[in-house]
Amino acid sequence: MASLTGCSAQLKPMLKDYKGSDAAHIRVATGDSIYIYFYEKQSSGCYKQVDERRLSSGFAVMGFTVTGSKKMGMPSSENYGYQPTNEFCI
Repeated sequence: MASLTGCSAQLKPMLKDYKGSDAAHIRVATGDSIYIYFYEKQSSGCYKQVDERRLSSGFAVMGFTVTGSKKMGMPSSENYGYQPTNEFCI
């Protein structure tokens, strides 16, 4: 009999909530490694990635998140069931 175990750590910082009047609220299931990328337009007209932030949980063991959920008080949704989620203001 063999047993497989594993853990993963996402070392990028988590996204901080935006406080502007034009903010939108999002909910992200934490089962996958999900990131948001920020770009700035360069003088050449091209875009350069300037930052990267994590939207999903930082640590998982055997695919299950162990760092909990981030809640902002959004209305509940049955779409996620018991899956941990993170909520952000972007």
